[in-house]
Amino acid sequence: MSKESPDQKNNSSNDNVQNPPEASRELNSGGFSADASEKLSNSNVNLGSNSAPNSEREQDQKSPWPIIIGIIILAIVFAWFFGFKNNDEPLTKLESVKPEIALIEGAKQAKPDGLAAVERNDIDKKVIEAEPVTPQKPVIELPRLDDSDETVKLRLATLTWRTELLKLVIDDDMIRRIVVFTDNFNQGFISYRHSPFKRPEQKFTTLDEDAITNAQGVQSWVIRDGQTERFNEYVDLLRSFNQEQLVQAYSDFEPLFEEAYQELGYEGEYKDVLLEVIETILDTELTNDPLAVIRPSVMYKYQDKEIESLTDADKLLLRLGKENLLAVKSVLFELNEALSQ
Repeated sequence: MSKESPDQKNNSSNDNVQNPPEASRELNSGGFSADASEKLSNSNVNLGSNSAPNSEREQDQKSPWPIIIGIIILAIVFAWFFGFKNNDEPLTKLESVKPEIALIEGAKQAKPDGLAAVERNDIDKKVIEAEPVTPQKPVIELPRLDDSDETVKLRLATLTWRTELLKLVIDDDMIRRIVVFTDNFNQGFISYRHSPFKRPEQKFTTLDEDAITNAQGVQSWVIRDGQTERFNEYVDLLRSFNQEQLVQAYSDFEPLFEEAYQELGYEGEYKDVLLEVIETILDTELTNDPLAVIRPSVMYKYQDKEIESLTDADKLLLRLGKENLLAVKSVLFELNEALSQ
């Protein structure tokens, strides 16, 4: 192989510099051919320092990594600038809250005068231990005892659906009559003068044909069911009262009943006497044997001496008759339950 002269080298180099478009066209035409690759390799070697920049630019055009790396760098810078800068605000707020928390803790330790610092546990405990609120009974403006008859009559008319039977009630000094009659009945007496009811118009009578004469010549009469019918209206009136409303009415007028009871010189409560009378009536025994009466004088008496020895109150209950007494017991049983509460 013959050596080239310096001039020939220069000319060869110049030819290579001027002819890179041919190699470039082969690159741009689609792929790397063997001839194009060899020419490109030779041209790179021959170009030396002058062809290096062109090779780097071609590599930059071929590879996408520089663009991707640049995008990532921009994203990191963007996130740091806008993200961390905005996050500085909550940090600032947290720092500003610390003194407030310290002040609250200090206030919890130092309780103000006259005010107790109640913790949540104490509040829950108070709520659990709180007693249910009992509704207050409405205050009713009552009249004076001496002027109470009209008010009692009007209230009594609202308690029964048999208002026509109120004709049996004496409407004069009504509360005092009830109190005195109850007190006497509790002692076994019947005070007709202070009775709250009018006496039956039909009197107790016997028929001569019903008379039975014994060996001693003493006549007696058996009390028949028809002879107790004179008490039917009184029992019907008692049964017609609304029990719940009747108890409420007594509760409303109770101060007047107690005042009337105190006028009799007693120190106890009238309600206790009323409950004792109800218990006495409920304890009265019923007999299945017919009752007979005799008339040694103007007044009738029971032929059975044991029955005649009973108190006037007990004998009055027997004169009501078996059916009426059962009805009275039924009503008073419910009243006793309600009044005892």
